[in-house]
Amino acid sequence: MCIRDRLETAARQMEQGHLKVDVTYRSKDELGSLSNSMRQMSEKISYYMDEISRSMQQLADGNLDIPGCDGFQGDFLPVQEALFIVIDSLNETMAEISRQVNENAETSQAVKAAAGEMGTNILACNQQMQEMKAAMGEINSCSTQIRKIIKTINDIASQTNILALNCLLYTSPSPRDPKTSR
Repeated sequence: MCIRDRLETAARQMEQGHLKVDVTYRSKDELGSLSNSMRQMSEKISYYMDEISRSMQQLADGNLDIPGCDGFQGDFLPVQEALFIVIDSLNETMAEISRQVNENAETSQAVKAAAGEMGTNILACNQQMQEMKAAMGEINSCSTQIRKIIKTINDIASQTNILALNCLLYTSPSPRDPKTSR
């Protein structure tokens, strides 16, 4: 196969996405210069693709601390800038997520403390309610005893009134009694 056919085959391989082509022809003529340019182009594009692949693999593995890809030129500069933007954006997003996680953890601790305090307060209120219920039971019991005592006092007062009336009746002169008439 002549050199021109080999160069055309290499160019077609690159056109089809096979960037690592082997161009071995070396000469100081025009075809040698073209071969050298194709070799350098293949090496440079392969370098770009390797750097992009390495960076993407590190991102996929969760590594957001990727050293910069240097040496990109020409139309590959926007790709390099896009990689930097993606990495910076992911780092900012992860920092924000980390901040929110910390904030949520602090809020959770505050809620936990408040819930613990609320539980303690509920237990204390329950204890006070039990004490109040017991006191109300004692008040009810005492009230029943006081009612009995008042009934007894009323019964005694009633009997005393009856005795006093009886005494009055027996001790007072009768209008028909001649001894007591005047």
